[in-house]
Amino acid sequence: MSMPDTLEDQMALAYRNVAETLAHFGATMNNVVEQVVYVTDMIAASAASLEARKAAFPPETLPASTMVEVRALALPQLKVEIRVTARLDI
Repeated sequence: MSMPDTLEDQMALAYRNVAETLAHFGATMNNVVEQVVYVTDMIAASAASLEARKAAFPPETLPASTMVEVRALALPQLKVEIRVTARLDI
């Protein structure tokens, strides 16, 4: 898989991957109750994350959110990593 170059595109891809993973468990982005977004550039991420978050989540179900700036992520080309916690009614 090819990794997008821009932070905005990486965020969009990360949210698509989260939605796809949740679907495997019968869940949607509506089930996400918390997210932690790890970024390598807080200033660039602040503006990009708001738009990406609005696009990924329905407005009535925005999860609690924390953004953390880190020196580096697992691969040198990564600019963002998103961890979510979802609640399932089973």
